[in-house]
Amino acid sequence: MSHLWELFPGTHLSAYSNDANEQKLYNAFKNSIVNSGRFDADGKGWSLAWRINLLARAREGTKAASKLEQLFLCRTAPNLLDEHPDFQIDGNYGATSGIIEMLIQSHDGTIDILPALPDAWKNGQFTGLKARGGASVDCVWSNGKLGAAKITPAESGTVAVRSNGIDSM
Repeated sequence: MSHLWELFPGTHLSAYSNDANEQKLYNAFKNSIVNSGRFDADGKGWSLAWRINLLARAREGTKAASKLEQLFLCRTAPNLLDEHPDFQIDGNYGATSGIIEMLIQSHDGTIDILPALPDAWKNGQFTGLKARGGASVDCVWSNGKLGAAKITPAESGTVAVRSNGIDSM
C-alpha cells in the first residue's frame, strides 16, 4: 500500500483537481485501491484501517464501510480494541480516521462534507468534527443527502465548502 501514500495520508491529490495530470494520477491511485484483488483479502487491523482510509479518500464510501465492518467483525475484541497480536492501536486509530474521512475531508483546501458517505448510512449526524485549519463542522443528513451543516471557523475569514461535488463559499 505504500505506493498509495499520496492518496492518503498525502494531501496533494484531489478528486476535484483542475490539473489534467493530477487528475490522471488521482484516477490511477483510485483504480489501484478499488480494483486490486489483494485489497479484498483478509488483513490485520492496521491494514484494514489503511484500506478504509484509502477507500474513503478515493470517494468509495460503501467499500470503505465494508472494510470497517470487516474490521469490527473479524479484528476487534469485545472491548473494541484491535486484536492484532501483541495489540496494535493502529486498527483503532485508523478506523476512527477512516470514519472521519468518509464524513469530512479537507486536504485540498476545501471542507468537503459527506464525500464518501456509504449507501447504508442513509440518515445521521455528527457534531464537532475538526477540519484542517481548526474549523469545527456539524452536519445532519437524510436519505443520503446533506440536510444542514454548520461550520465554525477557528479564525475569521472565508471558508470554502463542498458537498455533493458542488463548491460554495
